[in-house]
Amino acid sequence: MEHKDLVLATLAQMVAESAQPTLYQFIPRELILRLPIDWSVIFSCLSTLEEEGAVQIFHADTIQFSITEKGIELSKHLNVQMDNSFSSIS
Repeated sequence: MEHKDLVLATLAQMVAESAQPTLYQFIPRELILRLPIDWSVIFSCLSTLEEEGAVQIFHADTIQFSITEKGIELSKHLNVQMDNSFSSIS
């Protein structure tokens, strides 16, 4: 799985139980603690995902970001692909 896909899947997993997942605003620490990837790589992935419309980045005192409806749909597609690749291994 590419780093970009891992970042997106992690964001989607973190808001999966939320009633309004697109309104949750993440801070960098939340991803840094969950992913074995350097922040510079995570931020690069977030920037790419923003260009694709999968996340929104908010530049405030501390950078914040949220997943969009498109990002949630893309992450569901990633989960299906991962499930299919695991079932073909079994």
